Amino acid sequence: MDRNVSNRKREAVRLRQQERCRRLSDEQRKMARRSNAARMVRVIAVNSVGSSPPSEPLSVRTGGEAPSGAPRNLRGTPLTSRSVRVAWTPPPRDTWHGALLGYYVGFKKAGSSENYVFRTASLPLTTTSGSSGKLSSDKSGHSTYLNDVTDKQDRSKNAFLSNGRDLIGKDVSRSAYSIRNIDDHGRKSFGGSDDGIIQEWVVDELEKYSEYEFIVQAFNAIGPGPLSDPITAITLEDIPEAPPQKVTCSALTPTSLQVSWSPPPSALTHGHVTSYTLTYAPLDDHTGLPASSSTSVQGTSATLSGLHRYTNYSVRAAAATRAGLGAASADIVCATDMDVPQAPAGVKTVVSGPTSVWVAWARPVRTHGPLTHYTVHYRVEGRTDSTTLQYTVSIFIFKAS
Repeated sequence: MDRNVSNRKREAVRLRQQERCRRLSDEQRKMARRSNAARMVRVIAVNSVGSSPPSEPLSVRTGGEAPSGAPRNLRGTPLTSRSVRVAWTPPPRDTWHGALLGYYVGFKKAGSSENYVFRTASLPLTTTSGSSGKLSSDKSGHSTYLNDVTDKQDRSKNAFLSNGRDLIGKDVSRSAYSIRNIDDHGRKSFGGSDDGIIQEWVVDELEKYSEYEFIVQAFNAIGPGPLSDPITAITLEDIPEAPPQKVTCSALTPTSLQVSWSPPPSALTHGHVTSYTLTYAPLDDHTGLPASSSTSVQGTSATLSGLHRYTNYSVRAAAATRAGLGAASADIVCATDMDVPQAPAGVKTVVSGPTSVWVAWARPVRTHGPLTHYTVHYRVEGRTDSTTLQYTVSIFIFKAS
């Protein structure tokens, strides 16, 4: 009987020991997951009779490690034709393994086989008056924390391997810009990060109207964590940097010109060409036309109508994107076709003899081309037939028969 009671007691002690060991093992696994954390440790001795009192507590800190979580919810918003704002939420807090010091923001041309170029976005390390650092603005309009954290970063810390591949490109630059935290209500916040906080970084000096791929990576005092999933964003359109090419024109009629051209080089268009603007002006002072006129067309040729006859025009072309009108081509000069002249003005006659008269007239105001000769028509009053004479001078004497 006593032996059975004793066996049951020993079995109960054994079960308690197993449960205690299981709890200790669970706690050890939790501590391992929470690296760089301070813990109090006590030791309890156990035998078949029971457990000893706990020892005096011992303070220990688990070894640190790099973040095990990646930034989440990346999105890119183009700001200008040369910059994109990249925003994200921090990794889950239980994956930080210590305080986050900042982020590496990587970018490259979408579809490129080149390595990412990384820039360092450093979080403020000190807190004063409820905020971390003083906020100012640089010439580019970026929000900047006035601290020297980034400048103190050793360049070698930027050189890291992920998935066995060196991700650093040839141009690894470190910027003085820092993280600007914005909560869900649009307020600036600093220091710690929660799921509701958005962190953002402006990547500038990009190429105009180009698609880029962006990734973000958090780092702490130990090193960088895993890369985020990549996102893509396209910088905004800009005005074309080059004018249309091979601009030509030719006369269609005395009052119209045909103009044609080729699009600007695609690398210098910086967007989708939405239209072309033709600007033309007469070069002859006597025409009385406006100084210049413009017309907008969709294709790569156009007809300029309603022009003055036999008149020189200067013509130039410019392409436009949604950002505006770009560079114009050099002026070319072309002329409308000749047409019949206007009538001579101020026709006068003076009797010069019994069978002759003087006939005089002024040159037409607009000849619409070089004059070759004048034609004089006369007839005897009351008769239906007439005589035609051709002369090549401006004042004539002829004898009527």
